[in-house]
Amino acid sequence: MFDSAIGLVGVRSDDVDRHVTFRAPGVEIEVVVIEEGRRRLVGQLVPPSVATIELVGADDVRSVQTDRLGRFTFDDLPPGRVRLAVLDANGASTVQTDWVLF
Repeated sequence: MFDSAIGLVGVRSDDVDRHVTFRAPGVEIEVVVIEEGRRRLVGQLVPPSVATIELVGADDVRSVQTDRLGRFTFDDLPPGRVRLAVLDANGASTVQTDWVLF
């Protein structure tokens, strides 16, 4: 739905965080990739809900639980293609994003 990298063509700065928003029926996944010595992916589900979020990369799958406001964080994000999956209480994927290059 939105990717700040598309509007930043020609911008040369290491201080620009990458904002990406994914939309699926009934939910948005808003994420920011922050580069402060190490890369972090910080996100939130809208509307807020408690869920498990999987970060699927080329070499691994990591998961975290959102807080009651739907917020989540993945530290030490490796460069490359990733996708996110939102899992329900039974571990079934309810939403899965397209692959995106971070």
